Amino acid sequence: MKELKKTLFLIFGIFFFILGIAGVLLPIIPGIPFFLVSIVFFAKSSRKFLKGMLNNRYIGKYFRKIRKEGLSNKTKVSTLSVIWLTHITSIIFIKILAIKIVLFSSLIITTVVIMSIEGKD
Repeated sequence: MKELKKTLFLIFGIFFFILGIAGVLLPIIPGIPFFLVSIVFFAKSSRKFLKGMLNNRYIGKYFRKIRKEGLSNKTKVSTLSVIWLTHITSIIFIKILAIKIVLFSSLIITTVVIMSIEGKD
């Protein structure tokens, strides 16, 4: 059971990491929140992936800072506002039901994970 949980967390981590890359490449979706969610899942699934994310020369310093300091409520609200706005807009305009389901699922998971990150206020 523990291995299944680790595998699911790893799959979610990879999924949200890919969404983060898409967010960097596409101006429609934000990338950093998805990277945040991926690091939470990697931390619970694989030390190797977590270490890779924390040591990444492009985004590692941000992850190390968030792991150390957390996220303020102001940052959570602004981040989630952008995520909700972009996702809801996409859900409205996209016609493919499967993509709508994926977007809605990622919206809910991202919201839950970001709200669960401790912070200093």
